[in-house]
Amino acid sequence: MYFNLKKLIVIVDRFFHSTINFIYLCTDKETLLKLFLMEFFTKERFFQLFRFGIVGVIATVIHYGVYWVFLKWLNPTYAYSIGYAVSFVFNFFLSSFFTFKIRPDIKKGYRFALSHGINYLLHISFLNMFLYLGIPKAFAPFPVFVLVVPINFILVHTALTHNKKNEKNINSDSGF
Repeated sequence: MYFNLKKLIVIVDRFFHSTINFIYLCTDKETLLKLFLMEFFTKERFFQLFRFGIVGVIATVIHYGVYWVFLKWLNPTYAYSIGYAVSFVFNFFLSSFFTFKIRPDIKKGYRFALSHGINYLLHISFLNMFLYLGIPKAFAPFPVFVLVVPINFILVHTALTHNKKNEKNINSDSGF
């Protein structure tokens, strides 16, 4: 997989500047909130969030179930990692077909893996933080799920729907 640092810098720079310009144009907090909600919560996005929630609950149950089983024999970090890997495979295909209604392919798989690599690091960091704070091993994943799910939606949405306008929808009559 080819990683283009210059392209990443340009994307981050554009996002940062467009966000700052947007905030300067909307100094009224109520107007800013309305514009954000109108832009972010479209009808399509609402149903994506709903389907993402369904897939997320199923993936979380798989993740936690595998974690709980392996926790009897392994360190919590290893058990958590195995659970994450198992739920990752399930999550990729269901997120593609059901949540975002796109065809999975190698390129999307790489982007999904990259987004979940970031997500995994967040999971492991928060898990170990909560274990350090004294939360029992059996319950430490729950606050992790609560904190990381919103970030995960943004990462997965970006990974799977990048250039979606240039490809056919999975529901189109293309013989797939």
